[in-house]
Amino acid sequence: MWLVLSLGAFLLAIGCHLVVVRLPLPISNVIRYVVGGGAVGVLLALALLVLYGISSEVVAGLALFAFLSELYIFLFTLVISSVTVSMLLRLRQGPLPEAVLTEEAQSSAMVAMRLEQLERNGFIRTEGGRYVPLSSAQRLTAAFVALRTILGHELHRQDRR
Repeated sequence: MWLVLSLGAFLLAIGCHLVVVRLPLPISNVIRYVVGGGAVGVLLALALLVLYGISSEVVAGLALFAFLSELYIFLFTLVISSVTVSMLLRLRQGPLPEAVLTEEAQSSAMVAMRLEQLERNGFIRTEGGRYVPLSSAQRLTAAFVALRTILGHELHRQDRR
């Protein structure tokens, strides 16, 4: 039963995400999933606790839900930023010469696209032709550096500037 509940909750979380991404909210798609998926996860936890009490079934059900949610987030963020997917989407409209396809893959175009995405998601803003990190970017970077340190990944020299 915990397996069915966890899988059902995951499908419900995806359904919530599909609704929330269509709302005009100034937050990233990952945060949009976390909002809907988090609410569904809380409901799942309550349902599992009512049915099983504190037990291994509750831990297993929540772990499965968390794993599936993380996999889903990874896959849709991978698709959003994938050069291959971008090229395939452009080819959907018909055959294109290589120059047109590689135009988007040029590093300057990729950087410009990523900067637009960072600005849209509230991590940076433009001031006088320069990009300025916002507090959300600083918190994310601090968390990233802390995790790298905890996990034993050495920081490269360029990260220490």
